[in-house]
Amino acid sequence: MNKKKHIFIPIGLLLIVIGFFCLYTISRKTPSIKNSDVEATIQSGTLITSFLDNEKQANTKYLNKVIEVQGTIKDINFLNNRHTIVLSNGYKDHYILCDLSIDQLELSKNLKKGQKIRVKGVCKGYLKDVILLQCILLPN
Repeated sequence: MNKKKHIFIPIGLLLIVIGFFCLYTISRKTPSIKNSDVEATIQSGTLITSFLDNEKQANTKYLNKVIEVQGTIKDINFLNNRHTIVLSNGYKDHYILCDLSIDQLELSKNLKKGQKIRVKGVCKGYLKDVILLQCILLPN
């Protein structure tokens, strides 16, 4: 019986440490870009044009940087618990996809198609559209 107690104590302590580690990891929030400096401010059409004209140069200028984009809402999507705002820009087949931060979901409910907005987000590059992640809405 004494040997079993000696085995359970280290296992119990290990489980407690693992439990605290899991709680710490879960409770950590992704860093907010609210206080991050904007590295570029640009119109939606100009941003798309930059990628279409010279993707390599546009990547150097915008990729993984916090940028502010001004544009008009073409569509608002809610899929897989994510809100995405699609900004139009004068191009028929290319858009800017703004994936909103979770704390912006309540604000996004008041948005309408055709509305002009400003967003701040991290540019993740260009596929057929420019992708912005962790977006927050800025006052006009």
